[in-house]
Amino acid sequence: MVYVTTLPATYSTTLQSAQRVGRPSFQKFLAPVSCTQCDGEDTLPCLILLENVVGFERSWMSACATADASSGDGNEADQHQPSTQQSQESEPSGSFQMWRKVLAQREYQVGHFHLDPTHLRLPNNRPRYYCVAFRRGSLQARLMKSGNGNIRMGFNVKKHNLFTIESLSNEPVIHTEKSIQEYHVVPTIPNIKSFLDADISSKKQSLQIPEKVRMSSSAWCFDLVTPYHLRSSCFTHSYGKFIRGTGSILYYGQLRLGDSAVGDESNSQWSTVDLKEDNKDVDENDTTIPTIDKFQLALPEERSFEEDWSAAIDWDTSMRYLSGGREIPFPEPAVGEESNKSSSTDGAKMRMFSFPQSCAMKQQWKLLGNSLNVRVAATVAEIGISSILSEL
Repeated sequence: MVYVTTLPATYSTTLQSAQRVGRPSFQKFLAPVSCTQCDGEDTLPCLILLENVVGFERSWMSACATADASSGDGNEADQHQPSTQQSQESEPSGSFQMWRKVLAQREYQVGHFHLDPTHLRLPNNRPRYYCVAFRRGSLQARLMKSGNGNIRMGFNVKKHNLFTIESLSNEPVIHTEKSIQEYHVVPTIPNIKSFLDADISSKKQSLQIPEKVRMSSSAWCFDLVTPYHLRSSCFTHSYGKFIRGTGSILYYGQLRLGDSAVGDESNSQWSTVDLKEDNKDVDENDTTIPTIDKFQLALPEERSFEEDWSAAIDWDTSMRYLSGGREIPFPEPAVGEESNKSSSTDGAKMRMFSFPQSCAMKQQWKLLGNSLNVRVAATVAEIGISSILSEL
């Protein structure tokens, strides 16, 4: 049995997670692993995959901070006396710490990950916390009991040295993309142009940024990207409704190269190969055309408000929301239907995905904002399945 789940982001806040662990919704979340009335260990999941926002794993620190603060209260004599309060301080008091305790009690091998789509060849930032946990020997015992023998389902089985039984007294080890590069080759990331619709004439109006939005004082908070960028901001379900922190908008007009693009084939934020080719006829002295530098993402402390920040931008012909309608290729699984396939440039079979025509643009944005990245989730699932199959 595989347990795949996510947890509402409300359980990720370190200040209130301790109060929320007693709620029925959180107990239901823990139930498949923590149930005390299970009919033997065969009812426990062989593999667990959990996704949450980055920060969920920090609730263990709030428990430690609370304990440290409490231990500093009272006089010196009281601190040497055992008390009910001190005994309670050793108990997990946070959603993440409670999660770790349950996994440790059930002797799960656990790996914690911080992964982002940009780590896996997608130009979009959506950092998420993932947890992979499996029980050694559990799958083999069930296969032997059922008489199915050794099955590996065509997976490329690898031994991952990323897992350990949780120790609640120690800080959790969070693995990043560097930890999985040994097992998964991360190719060069393409620019946003590779994912744009070739023809948006039928939906151009729905992608237009309304004048009242772009004239708003908060419009300065828009994250602007170009087709040549290697990144875009995390999308939320409020994309197209609000401005700050909801996702990037696209500038698709002419660009001057500027000083930062001269002589460089790549930049940490954009690729200049297509940039130079598509804008080779642009007059570098024409100040009515913005330079690529204008779209460089800067740290908040390095930003300063400019009254004329969008003076060189034609909002009607050069700026729009990003759409979700283009067909996106995904690797074809080993076993699957023969329909709806195409081939990628390297000859690998791919399965195409696109939203149905009945799904409105705003609904596509909401679905995108409320979802996780399929490629990252698939990588996490592969690590988990490969790990448990390596035990066979």
